[in-house]
Amino acid sequence: MKICAAIALCCVLVSALAVAPFFFMGQPLPGQSRWSLRMPDSHDMFLQYDQMRDFYRGLAAGEVYPRWEEDTNRGYGAPTTCFYPPGVYYITSPIHLLFSDWTVVLLVTYLAVMSASAGASYLLARRWMSREAAAVAAIAYVWFPYHAIDQYDRGALAELLCFVWMPLTLFFVDRLLSGGRRALPMAGLALSYGSFLWSHPPTAYQFSLTIAPFVPALAWSRRDWKGLVWACAGFALGAGLSAAYLYPAAMEQNLIRHEILDKIWPYHATYLFMYAGYSQSYYEFFQRLNVSWCLSVAAIVAAIPALWKRRGPFWFLTGVGSFAAFLMLRFSAPIGRRIPRIEIGVFSWRMLAITTLVAALLAGVIAEAALEAWRSRSRGRCAAYGAFAGVVLLAGIGFTIGGVMAPANERVAFRPPREHTNYAIIPRSAPAETDEMIAMPRALLDGADGRVSVREWKPQHRVMDVAAPASARLVVRTFNYPGWSAKVDGHAAALATDNATGAILMAIPAGEHSVTLDFLDTPVRTRGVWITLLSFVTLLACGAIALTARVL
Repeated sequence: MKICAAIALCCVLVSALAVAPFFFMGQPLPGQSRWSLRMPDSHDMFLQYDQMRDFYRGLAAGEVYPRWEEDTNRGYGAPTTCFYPPGVYYITSPIHLLFSDWTVVLLVTYLAVMSASAGASYLLARRWMSREAAAVAAIAYVWFPYHAIDQYDRGALAELLCFVWMPLTLFFVDRLLSGGRRALPMAGLALSYGSFLWSHPPTAYQFSLTIAPFVPALAWSRRDWKGLVWACAGFALGAGLSAAYLYPAAMEQNLIRHEILDKIWPYHATYLFMYAGYSQSYYEFFQRLNVSWCLSVAAIVAAIPALWKRRGPFWFLTGVGSFAAFLMLRFSAPIGRRIPRIEIGVFSWRMLAITTLVAALLAGVIAEAALEAWRSRSRGRCAAYGAFAGVVLLAGIGFTIGGVMAPANERVAFRPPREHTNYAIIPRSAPAETDEMIAMPRALLDGADGRVSVREWKPQHRVMDVAAPASARLVVRTFNYPGWSAKVDGHAAALATDNATGAILMAIPAGEHSVTLDFLDTPVRTRGVWITLLSFVTLLACGAIALTARVL
């Protein structure tokens, strides 16, 4: 227990050194001092900031799975978490109960996620290495550049959570392909992979794609086909656990303007070292990505001498890392264009997360080779491997500090946006441009005198009192999107769409009425929820069987 506590403390301390500077960087805004808590502006933070606040409001309103973001798109809302993974917001929301300041919430979340990724990588490395070498792998995983780029440049909060699930997924795959009892490792794989899909499906798909050719190869090398079947079952059960989110996100994507992302960031134009299109506008950022790729590949190459005659799945890791590195280059386009739905990844360079894990683990392998040489009194080999490990580790950490963290301090501090627009999640029934979404009250009567008062306005539940001297149309500043249903005085009412704004329209008879709007699950969303529930029951059953077998 003391060793576990010491390891956990070390993971937190190493992570704090990487995370904390971010929250004291950026040119202070008016009224901020040099030492005030803040963070530099980053690519996606405006999106993350608004979405985590709206998700929290949805949970506070009593929704178990809030799917409607009420404030975005000039207050017309969006079905954001029907399509954007909500996993990380289930972490930020309870943290907000302890800290009311959202900047503090982000600091705690970043630290918790980074510490968990350090712990997960140490757990995986420890299966194949000594404590000392596993510690090197965990430090490298935290401090290698792309991990920092996701925080300091991109503000990609959801993608950072993937750094926890990748090593855990591999940990349980290795357990399943190592003989012994399978039910509990299969449940662990399902939980890890399901959480991966809840957190960030683009990276989960890329990760699945890169390990798919190598997991059967690893099973073949160990002659463990039964373990491969259990691993496939774990991946399938994990997909089932994510169905409440993933199934409707796939089946209902044609209800929104998702193709906007393909037009802005075409996948096959996002290869590294291309310097084409939008990459010219972010030249320094793409230079950091290119250097990160080079450092990962250098770590893989540097580890090759240490891999000779070494047992363990290290050639498997080398293959995964090399394949991921190749898929980030334009030379892979003829293959990539034949891979189904590869554009789900949106950016090919997101696979740097995968090469970061592989490079970190191989840095641990080199350190292990140095330790073994030291114990066998082979000073020459110890010096060579030690030099390799030191160069790989110091090069990665040095570039992270000088090439990623330092430039972030020159940017202006992040300022929460007054207005949040998400073009990709605008319903097809609404105008494509937000300039056409006119400013209006939450509800009004169109073409008639009368009175509308909002009695209750929650993200997915609205109650309005309407007094109309004659028949009129009620206009509600909310996109008419499948799932919204209405009642007038307790009776179901039909909804229509305002062609100019995409807002909800309702016919209201003369008199005084109570109007209720609720955002409910469609049949597709309901099926997804049931698949998740059944998968969760299966997961509990597997865990119970495994624990019972151990007890008996």
